[in-house]
Amino acid sequence: MASIDGTCLDDAGNRLYRDPRNPTQLYASVTSILNIKSKPGLGIGLKNQVATFAAKNRKELATLTQAETLAILKDEKVIAKDWQIAGEFGTAVHQVVENIIYAEPLDHDLRVVESTKSYPVSNTFTEFVPQYWGEFVREHNVKPIMAERSVVNTIWGYAGRFDTIAEIDGEIAIIDTKSNKNGPKPEVALQNSAYSQGEYVFDFQSGKITPLPRVTASYVLWIREEGWNLFPLKLNDRTFDVFLEHLFLFRSWAYEVDTFVGPAVHSDRIQPVKPFYR
Repeated sequence: MASIDGTCLDDAGNRLYRDPRNPTQLYASVTSILNIKSKPGLGIGLKNQVATFAAKNRKELATLTQAETLAILKDEKVIAKDWQIAGEFGTAVHQVVENIIYAEPLDHDLRVVESTKSYPVSNTFTEFVPQYWGEFVREHNVKPIMAERSVVNTIWGYAGRFDTIAEIDGEIAIIDTKSNKNGPKPEVALQNSAYSQGEYVFDFQSGKITPLPRVTASYVLWIREEGWNLFPLKLNDRTFDVFLEHLFLFRSWAYEVDTFVGPAVHSDRIQPVKPFYR
């Protein structure tokens, strides 16, 4: 079933966009495409989180049954709490930026982010985000055009939701807002490149189509409580080619790998192999 933004999940948990005009038409999401290469690393990271959680809570876990222990260690919201908070922190920053652009109350749809000792959050998003956004707008002569909209590329079969398209220093740019502790990652350049190559802005609920401005620049706007910065990203044929390489890998791994081995040609002739030591 499609969500409020028109997306759904396939059997492998990959997010897809469903065309409301033709429910059988699905588009792979840009984030799922780019995550295909990082899944092994995420798996290792999650295993480390489980090991760390089990070590820190070994006394408490020892009092539980095996079933209770397994249930806790399989719950990512418990063993990877900081990951969840980081995601909620980023969502809150995005929400306030969107509220500013569309002249909504600053706290519109804003949710409180639960804090932990290892990931403290002040929940002052309606204070520091408008302050830093204002500094960004004044310093780079920013004129927002649209925010939080989805694009579709029917030629290559993908779709995704960008953060902001705005005029920056006289140039039309696509901007991804980040709030992670260590700054932007190179994959964001591929993400923005994919969005910039969308054929049009598409409302996956109503089916309404809007022209996509011609984007010629790409940035990451990094905002956290301690400050903000603007990082330019490459936007050229090479960045889009690398994105397409990820797209081909995603299609192969997600939907074709199970077809590489067919049924046995002579399955009725297979005989049990006798152990050599008899």
